[in-house]
Parts: sequence; C-alpha cells; structure tokens
Amino acid sequence: DFSSERLYNWSVNAGLQFYLGGRKPGTLTDLDRAYLNKFKGGFKGLQWIIEPSLNYISFDDKSNFRDTYLIGAYAGLDFNNADASTMPTVVEGKINTSEGVASISDINGDLLLYSDGITVWDRNNNVLTNGSGLGGDPSSTQSVLILPDPASGENFYILSASGTSYTWSVAKVVATGGAVITKNQSYPGATGSSEKQTAIPKASGDGYWIITGSGNTAYIHELTSSGIHFVKSQNMGFALDIYGEMQFSPNGDKFVIADYNGSQVGVFDFDITTATFSDLITISPGFISYGVAFSASQQYLYIGSGNSQN
Repeated sequence: DFSSERLYNWSVNAGLQFYLGGRKPGTLTDLDRAYLNKFKGGFKGLQWIIEPSLNYISFDDKSNFRDTYLIGAYAGLDFNNADASTMPTVVEGKINTSEGVASISDINGDLLLYSDGITVWDRNNNVLTNGSGLGGDPSSTQSVLILPDPASGENFYILSASGTSYTWSVAKVVATGGAVITKNQSYPGATGSSEKQTAIPKASGDGYWIITGSGNTAYIHELTSSGIHFVKSQNMGFALDIYGEMQFSPNGDKFVIADYNGSQVGVFDFDITTATFSDLITISPGFISYGVAFSASQQYLYIGSGNSQN
C-alpha cells in the first residue's frame, strides 16, 4: 500500500590527507603540498587518511526497504527504529573502502545485501557465493547501486562503476545466504565511462531508469522484468566529469551533476515518463564540486567539496 515511485540514491564522501612534515615523492597533489606547507613544522612522518563514504538507496517512506546504512569502515547504522529521541542502532559490516557503497533491506527493514561494487555480503556478513571480483573500484565515487529485480522478489541487480567501465551482476538471496548468479555483464548499447551512476523508478512503475555517462553525454537504460535495455543517449550541454556524484531529487523531477574538474554543478529538470533532461541551470559554488544531494523537501541542494576549503 505504498508508492513505488520514489527511490533515490545518495552518497556522502569526504577525503582528507595529512602528511605532517612527511613527503611522498612523485605522488603529491596540490592539496597535499598545501598540507605539507601548513603542517611541516610538527609530527614528523605521521600520515592520517580519513575517507568515510556512504552510498544509500532510499524507497518510499512507508516501505522498510530503506534505512540501513553500511559505511565503508566496517560499520553501519540501522534507522528503522530511530526517531527524534532514539538514536539509530550501530550494526557491524565488513566493508573497508574509501568511497561508494550500497545496501538494501527487505520489506520488514531487515538487511539483505550490501556491497562496495567489488564484493557483496549477506546480512550475516558472509560473502555471497561467487560474490567477489565484481566490476567496481575502491576509489569510485558511486561504485555501486543495488536495485530489486522487477521480475523476482529474490533477485537483485548490482550495478558497478569503476571509472573505466560499467558492469552489472545479479544476486539471488535466500534464507540461508545467497549467490551471484550472473556476473560482470556489459550493458547493451553505450554507457560511457565514469565514476557516476544513479537510478530512479519509472513513472509506469514497471522498473527503473538507470543513468550513466561520460563527456557531455548521458546514457539512459531501463531495468524491467525482461532485464536491462538501452533506451537512448542525450547531450547534456554540461560535463559529466569522471569524478563526483549525480543524483535525482526525491520525487525524480530534478537531476544534479557535480563537475569536479570544472568546479561547478548542473541542475536539470527531468521528465520521469520519457527520461528526458531539460532546462539546465549552472551553479558555480566557488570550490571544487564533488558530493551533491537534495533535501527531503526538495527546497535545498547540498554541494560537498572535493578539497579542504568547504
């Protein structure tokens, strides 16, 4: 008795590297050099790397397919019984990765699967049979999405993005665990190559639109009961830079892309019936753009930086 027309995924990523007086020849970025100059007076040779990451798929508020977050540092949070006065429950995970992860729960809110796009685990933190060696990457912004198979309540599509390719696998979940039954398949038609991917339910309710891309081109596929199909490509007039996120608004009528190299953000209208983007608005926040997310009310757009300034 809940709507199937609301699904969105988001991720929170933060990267911070301290080389406090140390140096790694040939590997320093401009940001690393800035930290070296700032901290070179103390804590010789100490290096800290902090990169928490989270990628989440959220369903309709009346559904319990949501609200379990597995974070890339062996931990997670279960929000099923949380409210304004009750903290979420800490849950254990096996993921240790620097960027994109995803998880999905059953209709009762119990965790089913989670993945970093490379390995997939069940609710008991066991790797699924044939569940390693998927096509993601530990440094891919949106390395993985998990979508229910419209044709089966037991199967789930695991969509992996490595930055150089997009692949999909299918996991079958049963009471005793599960297995990856189809692995590292190429998309039909074109997908481009990027660390960006996202999805939204179709207006018809029979599946999902999947968005990938590279250059200035978005590639639209659909997932239905008969599998993944190429629909079309569209020139966005805006760079789908390899780094950074792209996301839908909660109701699916807005779409946002972070252009990391261009230090800008593109906001589009989206027709959820025809899967067409229009009416680009460009925002220049004044810093390198990496993470993007709409508020639940859709009144606000949050932009996260890819550097130390914001």
